Amino acid sequence: MKNHRNVAIELTPLLDVILIMLFLIMTGSQSAIDETKEKSEKAVKVAEAEAGELREKIDVLEEDNQLLSTKVAGLEAFSEYAKIVGLSISYDDNGRHILIDDAGSWDYIDFDNESTAYGERTLRDKLQKLSEREEPIFIVFTYSDEKILTADYNMITSVLSDLKDDDLYIQTKKF
Repeated sequence: MKNHRNVAIELTPLLDVILIMLFLIMTGSQSAIDETKEKSEKAVKVAEAEAGELREKIDVLEEDNQLLSTKVAGLEAFSEYAKIVGLSISYDDNGRHILIDDAGSWDYIDFDNESTAYGERTLRDKLQKLSEREEPIFIVFTYSDEKILTADYNMITSVLSDLKDDDLYIQTKKF
């Protein structure tokens, strides 16, 4: 049987090495924690800024919605006393088209690509027929500024201005 009493192990240098390694591991993990904390703080600041921008957009949309709701309520109340007719223009590969919405009765005017006179004359005739009714007429011309051609806008507003003299109320609105 061997006697283990003669073996002497110096634990102090081994303990020093273990403590040094533990210190290195702890300082390395602390720097990783600090780096993660900085990244998290930056992400929170960015998210707060984006949330602020979204809140501003929501506020603007709520104001627009309130205004639109008020206008819709006004039009509904107004429609009891006058006929509301919608007028809009659209473009596609086949040319220009004017849409007249007479309380759900849709009427299209297709322009000949080479002649605006046909479309202008037809629009004038159709709107003139509307003005011959007994009830008051309210014509709303809506258009998108990016899509409408200047010549078409001028032609339509000219027709509407001519009809305005016939006791029609006309409003143009860009959307």
